[in-house]
Amino acid sequence: MATTIKLTTPIELGGVKRDTLELKREPNIGDLRACSIDPATIISIGTIVITGKGGLSQEQLIKLASRLSGQSEQVIEEISSRDMLEVHDALLDFFSPAEENS
Repeated sequence: MATTIKLTTPIELGGVKRDTLELKREPNIGDLRACSIDPATIISIGTIVITGKGGLSQEQLIKLASRLSGQSEQVIEEISSRDMLEVHDALLDFFSPAEENS
């Protein structure tokens, strides 16, 4: 299940301009482990998803977005803060119950 995020502020790195970020797949257990996301801290209440202290940490967000998009962490770090909120929400959507993702 791929998710494409339209960036309101395109990024350019290494001569390549990007105006979207595609999350190519769902996170797996290996991703959670690599990003220090404890599945026991993920709680879904209706459509509200809470992880740990209310969301993903900055480091978790960068690592997970990098792993799921296939882009380097350096590319992810260039995304504007406004667009990063969209990335954060898209990542949290993966933790919602399956019937709510369709």
